[in-house]
Amino acid sequence: MTLQVIYPHIEKPGVGEPARLQRIPRVRISQIVMDYLAYGWSVEEMCRQHSYLMTVV
Repeated sequence: MTLQVIYPHIEKPGVGEPARLQRIPRVRISQIVMDYLAYGWSVEEMCRQHSYLMTVV
């Protein structure tokens, strides 16, 4: 049995294309991950640095 995890707020258009936020397509998931890895920010700090992550639609 295979388990598939679905992230409805992230879209992956196709092979070779970067994953992006569905609500803000100009933002690549890799940008957010690189900030997390480079700076070790907490969830709260990530939201402060990337204010668009907290925007409710």
